Amino acid sequence: MRFKWDKKYINWGITAFGVIACAIIFYLLLIRLGDIRGLLSRIFGVLSPIVIGIAVAYLLTPIMNYLEHCLFRKLAGKVFRSNEHKAAALSRALGIIVVLIMMISFIAGLFLMVIPQLIDSIEKLVINTDRYLSVARKWLEGRLLESPDLENTAISILDSTLSYIRSWLENDVLSKFDVIIANISSGVYSVIKAIFDFAVGIIVSVYVLYNKERFYAQSKKLLYSLVKVKRVKSLLDGFRFAHKMFGGFLLGKILSSLIVGVICAVFMLIMRMPYVALISALIAVTNIIPFVGPFIGGVPSAFLLLLESPAQCLIFIIFIIVLQFFEGNVLSAKILGYNTGLTGFWVIFAIFIGGMFGFLGMVVGVPLFAVLYHFLSNASRRRLRKRNLPTETKDYMSIAGPELTNISGEGDSDG
Repeated sequence: MRFKWDKKYINWGITAFGVIACAIIFYLLLIRLGDIRGLLSRIFGVLSPIVIGIAVAYLLTPIMNYLEHCLFRKLAGKVFRSNEHKAAALSRALGIIVVLIMMISFIAGLFLMVIPQLIDSIEKLVINTDRYLSVARKWLEGRLLESPDLENTAISILDSTLSYIRSWLENDVLSKFDVIIANISSGVYSVIKAIFDFAVGIIVSVYVLYNKERFYAQSKKLLYSLVKVKRVKSLLDGFRFAHKMFGGFLLGKILSSLIVGVICAVFMLIMRMPYVALISALIAVTNIIPFVGPFIGGVPSAFLLLLESPAQCLIFIIFIIVLQFFEGNVLSAKILGYNTGLTGFWVIFAIFIGGMFGFLGMVVGVPLFAVLYHFLSNASRRRLRKRNLPTETKDYMSIAGPELTNISGEGDSDG
């Protein structure tokens, strides 16, 4: 008797084998998570100049397109009247040169303007430390005179604190001085490597900017070779939406943060507040983080002003609240021209999840989550339409409302 294979059981066996294999792979990944993270870190370290170059090219592309098409195209056409290809190449080269000069000049000017004032502010803070401690000591002595019982407690706390500091210096600092020196050396090396990576990234960005149409065509060619033709359009639409979300969000946030930093500096100069450069730079950088950024930068800034003058600290807090309202409801709305489509809860959720990956994660977390939210929302709507179910959220406010109970469920093809 000839044995006959049952396709149903073969499919079940293949599925079970696939599930078991995936479970084993997942388990191996979990137990070697540290090694995998280290490998990814090394790979990213090697490819960081490429990543920086692509990021710089991505941010500079809108400015270069404007310069190329609105300023240099006519000039290049006059130089090469009979050769359109050479005219396009010249206008592209001029656009790249000018946009790179603009970027480098802006970065250099920002450093030359902020760094000296930043150093001066830090020096002033260090110099005034004795005065801050003197004021705190006088306040504490006044409280102790009013309450003799508190004196013994304060002395005990002070002795314990000094003992802890002495023990920390002897056991942790002095005994690990070689480790501290190694960390400082590693920090210097990291700074030098970051400068080198940025310099190489600038060179990479030139190649990307000059050949961006070719890279785009190669990407589409690869996409058509891997994906069914009828699905390519939807994928390209998704990429365009992600580009609109990321590009508009990042460029708009950077521009609005610069404006916020300038407004903060002007206000502090008018009010004759100290640490203008330090606080304005801190407010501008943290403002890039959506929703909570201004408050992250405002808390330490308000504390610095509190050490100088409580009245100025109160004025600054009121100013930051007003500035945040203006930036969130007026400035960003005008610059960005659209919103992410996320509610406040999801914005905070995206910021905290992105915070697991550092400052950059907090910045790109919101647009990345907005893109994922958009794709999941569209996929959910498509599946609901296939099942003949309502696609609006308001229809699901009640668990079994009239909109759902009248649906027979015949369109549910997923069982």
